[in-house]
Amino acid sequence: MHTDEALAELFLATSRRIRRETMQRIGPLGLNPHLSRALRIIDDNAPLRPSQLAALLDVAPRSASDTIAALTASGWITRSVDPDDGRAYRIELTESGHALAAKVHATRTAVTTEVFGVLDEAERQMLSDFLCRLGVTSP
Repeated sequence: MHTDEALAELFLATSRRIRRETMQRIGPLGLNPHLSRALRIIDDNAPLRPSQLAALLDVAPRSASDTIAALTASGWITRSVDPDDGRAYRIELTESGHALAAKVHATRTAVTTEVFGVLDEAERQMLSDFLCRLGVTSP
């Protein structure tokens, strides 16, 4: 039987493995974990105002502004005037941003399939159920 501390270490080690293996594959694309997460969130929710992105990323608005600037400079997102409020703007992925988001998604799918592939479907469901009971929710 594992102690709570040992379980926490196993959980963190698994998370680090997923992050490390994902970064090894998406790093050459010019992304870090934060930018890849922002790209995924924009892809799933666009068009977004910067404040909405900050809330979805669970970061301060200033951090979201830095993220938006980096993604814009790379040509992966575009800004446009919000038709509901001319003083505000919205962000959306560009064509190259959509292509990159698809590569990131494929990479994350490959990595997580490798990591969780040792579990059968029933074990995966059980793990999901356990994590949900612990209050872990999908981002």
